[in-house]
Amino acid sequence: MTLKNLVLWAGVLVCFSPLASAATIYLKDGSQVRGTVVGATALDVQVQTDNGAVRIETDRIQRIDYSEAAPAPTPTRTVAPAPAPTPSARPEVPYEEPPSPYPARRRWRRMEVQEPDYGDMKDSFSFDFGLASPMTRIGPDRTGGSSVLNGDSGARFGVEYLHEIGSRLSAGVDVHIFDRNSIDDNGLVPIAHSEISGDTFMTLAVLKYSLSSNRFVRPYVLAGVGPEYTSLVIDARPNGDYIWPDTGTWEPRRLMDDAKWGVGSRAALGLDFHPDAPFVTALEIGWIGAYNGRYKGTPDGQYMGLHSVTGSLSALSITARWGWRF
Repeated sequence: MTLKNLVLWAGVLVCFSPLASAATIYLKDGSQVRGTVVGATALDVQVQTDNGAVRIETDRIQRIDYSEAAPAPTPTRTVAPAPAPTPSARPEVPYEEPPSPYPARRRWRRMEVQEPDYGDMKDSFSFDFGLASPMTRIGPDRTGGSSVLNGDSGARFGVEYLHEIGSRLSAGVDVHIFDRNSIDDNGLVPIAHSEISGDTFMTLAVLKYSLSSNRFVRPYVLAGVGPEYTSLVIDARPNGDYIWPDTGTWEPRRLMDDAKWGVGSRAALGLDFHPDAPFVTALEIGWIGAYNGRYKGTPDGQYMGLHSVTGSLSALSITARWGWRF
């Protein structure tokens, strides 16, 4: 069959058949195309295949065989559309509080959401450093002078260990040192310029109660009591044209250098900050008390009439604390 007759025959078949015919088209390059011939011209043949409509040039066709039926197309599966939900079947959306128009309140909400989770971390260890300022005075007994503050403000530093015994209550040990800087005074010994200083060491059993258990910032109160060791040092030198009556000189002299054991106590109000478990930071304001007997003067002090002074000490402290839980 010539190519002209082939095209003519395909066109007659398309025009006069009630249905387009399935056929296998053999190409000159050895490949085959199976489908339904739906049209033909002198230039090409149109074939509907499973992959869509294809136009094949007549000069590429070797022969067309209508005796081999094309495979039946795979039936498509029709999926019924899901019924539209009725108003009563709409899912419930949880209520969310709209954002606050006040920036400070929005920041506080974010802080409240970041609640620390400590799990089994019941113990904490921390370092603290701050300042303490004496509020009590010491008074001479026989110098004829006046009372003076028991030293000047100085550094306070220490360590603290706490064990949680309840959701808000902790108990532990606080060890700290308070160094009183020297304070100058001309009234303690009338003819001399005096410098008063000292140190206090405390080991206290403490209880700490958090006023809140579920916030980023936790206010707390703390109280403790235990033994303390406090020293008192008084150095003096003659004022102006005065001299020491026993030697006629102006050299500095130590009129008191004594230390006593006593009962110490501490009370504080603070804020714990929990930026990231297990680390903890805190700011604290508190009071320190040391209750001692009388301090005895040195031989030079007793010669000047400074036989003893009262040694009780009260101080106001401001402390920053850093530690971790474990």
